[in-house]
Amino acid sequence: MEANVETKKPDENLCPSCGKVKQYPTKHLCFYCYRRGNMGTMKLIVLEHIKAAEDTKRLSTNELVDVLNRFQYIGKKVNIHQMQNFIAKLRSYKLITSAKRRPNGVGRPITEHMVSKSGNRFLAKYKHNWMLGLLVPIKFKGKAQVMTQDHRDRASSIRGKLMKHEYEIYTFIFPERRKL
Repeated sequence: MEANVETKKPDENLCPSCGKVKQYPTKHLCFYCYRRGNMGTMKLIVLEHIKAAEDTKRLSTNELVDVLNRFQYIGKKVNIHQMQNFIAKLRSYKLITSAKRRPNGVGRPITEHMVSKSGNRFLAKYKHNWMLGLLVPIKFKGKAQVMTQDHRDRASSIRGKLMKHEYEIYTFIFPERRKL
């Protein structure tokens, strides 16, 4: 006697990241996962790459752009001018900058970056929030972000999928840039 086994097709209305019903069926991700993948995640990635390279050397802006362009989950190429503007925002409390003379001694000095103590604290908190399925930023500008029961359910299912290794940690990061 053979059992009639049906193969399950992934439902088009379910978000692949959290497994819950999507608010907009035409989009690839639900609103929560889309927002989670876009909000504050560039800070997480930049600080993590600077911290990883910090053991060997400090990173200049050009080296950081090269490292980020090799990162497979970024999507589009990172522009050097965008990165300079972004680093200027981070510089106040998360990065320590230093100037290094150019090899021939002519021109502006090369600015190198490393993560400060408070930057290490922020990075640990960002990673912790990301692994829990929460939004990355610690503080939000403007309106306070209320965590509804629906958001808690979605965060809980993302946490479960990450713990079971159903997909990689950064699979659903930057959905807009990667056209997810």
